[in-house]
Amino acid sequence: MQNAVSIHPEWELKLGDRVRLGPEGYPVHQVVGLERGKWLLLAGADFKTAVATLPEPGATQYVNYSWLFHLTEQADGSTRLLTRNRTDYAPRTFASRLTWEWITDPIGFVMLRKMLLTIQQRAESHSH
Repeated sequence: MQNAVSIHPEWELKLGDRVRLGPEGYPVHQVVGLERGKWLLLAGADFKTAVATLPEPGATQYVNYSWLFHLTEQADGSTRLLTRNRTDYAPRTFASRLTWEWITDPIGFVMLRKMLLTIQQRAESHSH
């Protein structure tokens, strides 16, 4: 995956856009909410259709994922970026728990930390 080193207005996200986390076959998210310059909400999308949907009531097999990015202006004029994600899944078997909680979560934590540190470094290099 290659990151941009400058802002590209033509890449600005809008409702319904897809955000893939790598080449074909990697997880894909769909933009389900946003307010420019304030917040962005992504939902995990189906690998085949790239569309985010909620599980049907009573569904016994699903993965539901959301990822929020929220900017808040601080009293000193700086900006704080908060990110939160939530995963829900069924069935809650040993295998699915192993996959989502013991493997995916720690890997996601490492990747998210690297992403946030890179964003911080780029933001601070452009503020001077």
